[in-house]
Amino acid sequence: MRIDERELFKSVMVGFMTDEDPMLAMLKWISEQLMQIEAESKAGANKNG
Repeated sequence: MRIDERELFKSVMVGFMTDEDPMLAMLKWISEQLMQIEAESKAGANKNG
């Protein structure tokens, strides 16, 4: 099943905009994504299967 990137982008951005501090929320999310990618590459595994 293909993920609709536009819909995913919209939902993520709406989540940031409804936060008290949108920029901080965005930075936290980006940091978490980068840490997950790094951990998966080091472990050679994908958390989501």
